[in-house]
Amino acid sequence: MILDVRSRIDVSSRMNKEQARKVLSEIFNTKPYNVSFSNHSRKQMKKRSLMTGDIVNVLHAGKILSEPEVENGT
Repeated sequence: MILDVRSRIDVSSRMNKEQARKVLSEIFNTKPYNVSFSNHSRKQMKKRSLMTGDIVNVLHAGKILSEPEVENGT
């Protein structure tokens, strides 16, 4: 997924869960229609029978329960 928004929060380094929630809140409070999905995320959504609205609802109202995990060394 690609989030196309100019945030006041530095997103050039790994965020903790509080920073991620602030960025998501800012996106959905200012430009909620600037969220677009990569081909990979669309394939995963189809595989899991998820609609765009499902993902947007989770991003907007969901909770971040743990710190980000490192995957493939990044």
